[in-house]
Amino acid sequence: MKKHILFLFAAGMINGTVKAQNRSAGVHIPKGHNQQVSFMASAPVGRFADSHLVGGGLSYNWSNHRFGDSVNARKWIGFTAQAGIDYFIGKKETVAGYPFRYGNNLYVQVMPGIICNPTPKSSVMLLAGPSLGIYKDASSLSLGVNLSGTYQLSPKVAVGPSVFYRKHAEVDALWTAGVKVGYVL
Repeated sequence: MKKHILFLFAAGMINGTVKAQNRSAGVHIPKGHNQQVSFMASAPVGRFADSHLVGGGLSYNWSNHRFGDSVNARKWIGFTAQAGIDYFIGKKETVAGYPFRYGNNLYVQVMPGIICNPTPKSSVMLLAGPSLGIYKDASSLSLGVNLSGTYQLSPKVAVGPSVFYRKHAEVDALWTAGVKVGYVL
């Protein structure tokens, strides 16, 4: 009987040793940063270009470990959110012999969306949400959709293209295209 107990004890110890594994080896530890601040220089396209020259914007992006030059996200697509402002300068024109200046546009937006990291140094974002436009003394709500991509030039700086679509109820769609420079926090 003592031999059987000793044998079962030894077999149990060997089995425990063979099946034991380091727990930290199976745990996924994401790399990348959660926050990015971006500056965008953009040009109006289409009908919007008839009344405005250029624009600039500042935005804050958040996503869970999706920004930086060494992203190793567990899932291919993740959630992101953006809050930002854009400012567009109106053109000066001569209409029927009289000078006329279009007013400047200010947009404030908060948009949720999705982010994809095709490589550890790049990201593609699609965001959609409300955008409040202020033109002279009037304001109106519009739907904003932003498609942008970035590539990390250094551990903190990223650059890439951006396209923005805004649709107000009473006017044609307003398109802008530009270059975005991001700084990872």
